[in-house]
Amino acid sequence: MARAPDLYVLPKPRKVTFHGGTVSRTNLRGVAISRGLPASLQRHIRDFAADSGFEVTSKDRASVLIRTAERTRELPTEGYFLEVGDRVVLEAPDPRGLFYGLQTLK
Repeated sequence: MARAPDLYVLPKPRKVTFHGGTVSRTNLRGVAISRGLPASLQRHIRDFAADSGFEVTSKDRASVLIRTAERTRELPTEGYFLEVGDRVVLEAPDPRGLFYGLQTLK
């Protein structure tokens, strides 16, 4: 059985599931931002997009989705869900979780 790769993220995630495979940043093109987020968080996301060479675009065209989501309600305050596949999906129950997830993406 293959060993999971080392993960260098602080604070240490409560749960991590590795499914194998990789995604190259060169394949990531645009970032979609959920409506209704605080202006300060939107600014952080736009800075992340600019620093990464991504455009802010619609969710249909984006390869990075950043949004609040009902399915993450069971997460603790400041918790987030990060899924990396054909797209990168960052979801959290609140803006604080999105902020911390964005730090992981950086």
